[in-house]
Amino acid sequence: MVPPSLIPETLKMGSPVLVRWDDPTTVAGWIEDPALADVRQVATLGWYSGSTSRYLWLAGSKGNDESWADVTVLPVGCITSVEALEETA
Repeated sequence: MVPPSLIPETLKMGSPVLVRWDDPTTVAGWIEDPALADVRQVATLGWYSGSTSRYLWLAGSKGNDESWADVTVLPVGCITSVEALEETA
């Protein structure tokens, strides 16, 4: 599982979430200043669809039959926060 400090206690499979994470960056070619290759802070909305000690799965779409589409797998080390959102009709 993702470290408990990142996952809200009330979070359940299929819950809507906002995940904030650092996106590693690669700069192709020669650069004078390595600081130009910096990470980008990203916020992704989706449906919580599972986690392990290494990864968190986030789906962009959830079917009525608990199937998932548009799935993103995020390495836990890149995640800075997971916020449970309230689902509305």
